[in-house]
Amino acid sequence: MVCRVSPADLALFDEKLKEAGVRNRSEALRNVIRNVGGMAAPDADLAEALLAMKGALNKVGNNVSQIAKRMNDAKNRGQSLPFSETDQAEIRHLAGMVLDFADEVALMADGRRSMLELKISDELKRMVKRGV
Repeated sequence: MVCRVSPADLALFDEKLKEAGVRNRSEALRNVIRNVGGMAAPDADLAEALLAMKGALNKVGNNVSQIAKRMNDAKNRGQSLPFSETDQAEIRHLAGMVLDFADEVALMADGRRSMLELKISDELKRMVKRGV
């Protein structure tokens, strides 16, 4: 099996090993793999949250499609945009919702990564205590 990581990721791994007092990268990685204990399993809460967000994003996508259609229709007829001030405010609100959605997804992913980093850090500390 081949596992490729970036030089930055490898340097971070080495740094974490050094902080934990682990000198042997290969043995540390083998122990982490052996003791993964569900770390690599899918996160059910994250999957459920993403599924709920998918519905919201589909609604936003439909709204964007309708806006684009109206803009194209007006352009093809040589007319000005058929949007009132209220419509423009709703479009700005829609854009804000999309940005908020992206922020929420990023926060969930960061939370999952932080949780995994803690579990791996704990495993490395246990290895040091066992004298690996």
